[in-house]
Amino acid sequence: MVIRVASFGPVDPVVEAIVPAAGQHERGAPLDVAIISAIPRQEDHAFDALTDADFTRLCLDPLLELERSIADALSRLRRDGMVLLVTGDAWLGEPDAAPQSAACGAVMTLMRSIATRADLPRANLVAIPLHGARRTSSLAAEAAAVVRALIAAPSINGQALILDRGEHLVSRHVGRR
Repeated sequence: MVIRVASFGPVDPVVEAIVPAAGQHERGAPLDVAIISAIPRQEDHAFDALTDADFTRLCLDPLLELERSIADALSRLRRDGMVLLVTGDAWLGEPDAAPQSAACGAVMTLMRSIATRADLPRANLVAIPLHGARRTSSLAAEAAAVVRALIAAPSINGQALILDRGEHLVSRHVGRR
């Protein structure tokens, strides 16, 4: 009873592993869970060299597509269902990744906006490391376990779970001036 809609770019292998954890969708049946991949396309652009066209292509256009995907999912979800957005951890700030950081931050805000509406299904977010040592070999299995727990707990709404063993609590990219 799951739909997965890839919105931002290539579907991350972790998202592929999450879908079976949530179950299967019978054609025409209302959805229990909509898993939407909202992982931004990864391209490095120095902020001072970023063009309007780059920002539009990497952030604004994908966010419009994501909004349409969310609206479609909400129209097909059962009232007691859940929208689960899966995004990257770029909103934490990465050098030369302003469009991705802005996009991931917007995904978080969209999830919270959905979660505050009493007339909509609940919404949660799972953020995964996009690269580096924080992306462990057990990440896919951990993400699948988190999804199963979110599905089983209807009181969880509006939460963002960052699957990086707490590493986001340490500033990774800020250098001393």
